[in-house]
Amino acid sequence: MTRDEFERIAEAVLEGTANTREREQLDAPVASDPQAREIWADLRVAHVALVDAELEPLPAGLRGEILHSIRFSRPERSSWWSEILASFRARPVLAYGATFAVGLAVGILALGAWRGGFEALQRGLNILSTELDGRAITELGRR
Repeated sequence: MTRDEFERIAEAVLEGTANTREREQLDAPVASDPQAREIWADLRVAHVALVDAELEPLPAGLRGEILHSIRFSRPERSSWWSEILASFRARPVLAYGATFAVGLAVGILALGAWRGGFEALQRGLNILSTELDGRAITELGRR
């Protein structure tokens, strides 16, 4: 018998809904197993405590109100921007990831602009040096 079956049968016995076969199924492990005996004692103590507890009755209509609020509750609609900010507040790791991604994008753009500008500068210097070399050769030819 599993623990769940034992607890189910024990609860039926405590509630008074168990038949004689279930009562015998409970008595056998309780008589032979010290752990089952301990669980049975704990369940009896808990049952007695709950029976002796004086609980106030539920207010009239409470069940209906709860079911109505569950069935007809609709989440508030919000803008996409507030959803993103709320997810960043709930999970700061997302904010760190977004910061990293923005920094990476800015770095790639800056590197691309610098490399593109550097290559253009190199091309300009190459053209200038070719023109200067051509003039230098013609001046050497004149001498």
